[in-house]
Amino acid sequence: MSLQGRARTPEAQMLVADLMSSRVLPSILKAEGTLTSASAKKCGDALGAIMADVINATRQQRASSRSVRNGSFSSPCPVGRLAFRRVMNALIAEGLIDHRKGHRVKEGPFGTERDVPSLFQATPALLELADGHELLRAKQTSSDFTHGKRDLSDGAQVVVARKKIEKDQAGQRPPPQDLDWDPSDPLACKIAARMERMNAFLLEPGRVEGLSFGGLRRIFSNANLPGFQWQWGGRLNTLPGWDAYESWKGGAQTRRQIIELEGEPVMEADISAAFLTILYGLLGEPFDNHRPPYDIGDGISTERAKAWCTIALGSFKLSAGGRPFSRVKKAFIERHPILQSLETCGLTNADLQYHESEIILSAVEVMRDSHGVAALPVHDCIVVPRSMADVGRQVLEQAFYDHLQDVVGCPHPFLPLVTLK
Repeated sequence: MSLQGRARTPEAQMLVADLMSSRVLPSILKAEGTLTSASAKKCGDALGAIMADVINATRQQRASSRSVRNGSFSSPCPVGRLAFRRVMNALIAEGLIDHRKGHRVKEGPFGTERDVPSLFQATPALLELADGHELLRAKQTSSDFTHGKRDLSDGAQVVVARKKIEKDQAGQRPPPQDLDWDPSDPLACKIAARMERMNAFLLEPGRVEGLSFGGLRRIFSNANLPGFQWQWGGRLNTLPGWDAYESWKGGAQTRRQIIELEGEPVMEADISAAFLTILYGLLGEPFDNHRPPYDIGDGISTERAKAWCTIALGSFKLSAGGRPFSRVKKAFIERHPILQSLETCGLTNADLQYHESEIILSAVEVMRDSHGVAALPVHDCIVVPRSMADVGRQVLEQAFYDHLQDVVGCPHPFLPLVTLK
């Protein structure tokens, strides 16, 4: 739930006005006793934004999700925390919204914590009201409600330098911490200008539809370590406050159901085992792109092989995963002997992330500059219009090859295994 939307058509505006006067405002007054006119105006704006997300989510057969932590209502979110909570509490109390609270969970072998956002879904009572205003016509994601666009004036938002944070004594990793960077840093300014140009193109009317999209940013890691020169991390992510399509539950399948690029449904071109493949390239070793990288034999499933590879390349330790993965590790190293040098090659996970992000961003730029169409990055793949799927695959292959050629001279040039899904 990005809260960037507003009621646009008369039908949508009438639904918001009816809900505000007959359900939301009386519920707030019952709970608080009084409400200033300025606060009532803010609540009306919040209701319009909430309805935009909830109604569009209903059309796409999903729930709206968002963090309700205080910090999630900072800029560019146009809805204040208090107005949101007043309106949402009223909608829940009136039986118009079903709510499942968010929480924090540990995942992965290192106990990494992440937030599970709160979920909000229209109840049958709200759907009946919306249907009465003819707002549930199939897949009209932009006619009744507008998502809005962000202001592209602040280049600093699109480049983030994030501190490397160690686990505390309890083994927990504190929340990410962003660091200020010198606005006169020529390399940082070059990265920001590159991102702003990309965002300006993607935000042109008709390029990206079906979700609330406000642009992309790059998050660099280890910014507090000696020698930091914007060469670690750099993954592309949605700007805060907008639909984080890259981390939607259901992954590629959900994105295919919701996102439209250039007015078309989408497909994804994906680098199989991207980190492993990049490692081959950086170390100048030949790579067999005719056999799936996670096909390691010995009756080990692709999912199991991928799980160990992810853990190993996340920590750059061959002991990753411990005894439960001992058979997987043995078979993996037999298939990919390059991993024997994992702990001595001088690379880290942050290095692989940087090269991956450069490859993906270059592919997105080629789709823009050479083919005139929008593409969206998702870590190790690009989302492209369905009619451009084969072009996207070829562009991603070439971006990989060109990047390695530029970085290391690529003594054993090869193309990665890129699949379409």
